[in-house]
Amino acid sequence: MIENEPPSNLQTNQRRVVIGIPALAHTCDDILGNQASAVPNSYIDALVRVGATPLIIPIVDDQGILNHLMGMADGLMLVGGPDIHPVHYAQTVQPGLRQVTPARDKLELTLTRRALRDKIPVFGICRGIQVLNVAAGGSLWQDIASQVSQAQKHDQYPDFREDYL
Repeated sequence: MIENEPPSNLQTNQRRVVIGIPALAHTCDDILGNQASAVPNSYIDALVRVGATPLIIPIVDDQGILNHLMGMADGLMLVGGPDIHPVHYAQTVQPGLRQVTPARDKLELTLTRRALRDKIPVFGICRGIQVLNVAAGGSLWQDIASQVSQAQKHDQYPDFREDYL
């Protein structure tokens, strides 16, 4: 049973906007084979609350499947997560770089470049904004605290919970 009902102004015959969300790799002992493509429910619930249909795009290395799924999407939502590997913005690894996820980097950069090419709206949250920047040809500071003198503190961990900001 879905607890979050779509907005009351959404007509039953009105086409719902489909928002593609690239999945992240998830490892869990409760999953057969221990690997899954997943999206946190908070992002899915937010889309449902505003009347959109979330389309989870699994981590696959098949351009035909990715093209098919992106052909169904009216928009792309890039969610938060770990660092993007610096190879994608022509840098070498610097001290302070944290966890990277090569398969997720490849999937999100591929989908984002396709969205930009096809003029599909992209909404980036945290890491997602960074993916959008890199896909558009930009670069990143790998670790602001160590690379920018007198930088404002951007990361509250471990002093505060991850969602403190």
